[in-house]
Amino acid sequence: MAFGASYEGQQIAITLKSAAAITKHEGVTIASQDDGVCAVVASAGAQVTGIAQNAASAAGESVKVAVLGVSLVLAGAAITKGAALQIDATGRAIAATTADEVCGFALEAAAAAGDAITMVITYAGIF
Repeated sequence: MAFGASYEGQQIAITLKSAAAITKHEGVTIASQDDGVCAVVASAGAQVTGIAQNAASAAGESVKVAVLGVSLVLAGAAITKGAALQIDATGRAIAATTADEVCGFALEAAAAAGDAITMVITYAGIF
């Protein structure tokens, strides 16, 4: 994590309430049932609001969500440095493919699923 220590925190973040448990550094989206409530992204390639900066163990807890800037994110698979990223159905970053919702770019590589890597969060739209 060469970037994480020096760049994490250089971001724009909002505070939302959790719809259910959320793991720190997972991708989240606004839950459809209520404004101001977020949930882990549940469909690969779906729109992403941002990356959770803290964990929530149950519904109703506050979650700081980085919506732009630099953040750590959990990888869902091996990722190449510089790859366009999407969030998979478990809230983890994977390389984006055609017609996926791009949420940012990898500032470092991930060797395997579960690695925490630094990414830049952008809203690039459809890849």
